Amino acid sequence: ALLEHLSRYSSLLSVVQGPQGSGKSRFMMEFARHQDETTIVSHVKASMLMTAGQLLPAIYKGFAGHFSQPPNETTFGPLLKFSHDLEEKGQSALILVDNAQELNTDAISMLVDMMSLATDNQTVPHIVLFSEYPLSRNLDTYQSSRYEQLSHSLTLAPYSLEQTRAYLLHRVRAVGGGINLPFNEKQVLQIYQESFGYPGRINQVAQAMMGAGGKAAKSGFGFNLAMGLPLAHMALLSTVMLGI
Repeated sequence: ALLEHLSRYSSLLSVVQGPQGSGKSRFMMEFARHQDETTIVSHVKASMLMTAGQLLPAIYKGFAGHFSQPPNETTFGPLLKFSHDLEEKGQSALILVDNAQELNTDAISMLVDMMSLATDNQTVPHIVLFSEYPLSRNLDTYQSSRYEQLSHSLTLAPYSLEQTRAYLLHRVRAVGGGINLPFNEKQVLQIYQESFGYPGRINQVAQAMMGAGGKAAKSGFGFNLAMGLPLAHMALLSTVMLGI
């Protein structure tokens, strides 16, 4: 809800931070899916050391079909005009950048320069960056100071133990219907501790437990066949976790 508000009414760069496995990409997909028809979205996945000269064409590609004529992709001027024109029609331009930690210094500086032009008479695109760490690391002292002034950071917090248990149960029931959680309390605690509460890591640890077979069962941390689940459910759960 906070990101939705910022993406509509703020002229600052919105930055969603979280380590690998914290659910940034999934969150971004769900956020994009919930946008209504008044929001035109350009989705960019940053590549290693992506420069401004590579980022701009990728942004314009995401807005392809919405320009009456091909824009000059070497400058953000057409983006400003595009955003202003949409604003007059009651719409908005939204740019989502995944793997933003891969952006080069000049790419981040270009985004900061564009956002700095926002005034009552000049609309800028709304930009959300999804990054594993603060992007100020990629900038010198001057650019870092400008970035801090023109950005707003949100951090994806890890799950608590109870949230980890609920997440595991949700993933199992999403496919298996009324199947109960195939882990005992000691195993759930171990999953939580080893994953630090981040969903991507929860998936990995849970899959490792279920794939460990008899050795893990003897140690008390594996997928124990004596837990009483029907064989068909066992096969289904194994397939689900392998897919995850």
